[in-house]
Amino acid sequence: MFGWGNRVVECGPFRLAWNYPTNVAFKFLTNPPKVYELAPTKWQEISEVNLRDLHLTWYAYDEKRETRYVPIDDLW
Repeated sequence: MFGWGNRVVECGPFRLAWNYPTNVAFKFLTNPPKVYELAPTKWQEISEVNLRDLHLTWYAYDEKRETRYVPIDDLW
């Protein structure tokens, strides 16, 4: 069962929000730099994280991008 605690992480101008288990979103509180990217995965433990894994699809912030749905079965 998922708790209803804090569902937002803020780090400088970057904000990551999620609605478990189906929605992850990120936005900027100020003008977005192009250095922040998000790569959704099925990994559950920090020990599994491999930022260089070629299977990852990285998404940079793009305010003009329409909502993008990524099926969980397509995640690595």
